[in-house]
Amino acid sequence: MAIILLTEYAKRHGRNPVSVTQKAERGTFRTAKKIGRQWFIDEDEPYIDGRVTSGKYIGKSRNRKPKE
Repeated sequence: MAIILLTEYAKRHGRNPVSVTQKAERGTFRTAKKIGRQWFIDEDEPYIDGRVTSGKYIGKSRNRKPKE
């Protein structure tokens, strides 16, 4: 278990450092810690994409029943 800078973590996973920092601020990562002004994270932390890719919500707003 090695702790690295969040910017290095973003570089290793091919992600934008700003996006990774936002995920850390939201509490998405288990091991992310802010020390002073820098964010640190365990290098083995998996990067999980939380987007829905199944299509489950496509057209949901159009399928609503009208209010009576």
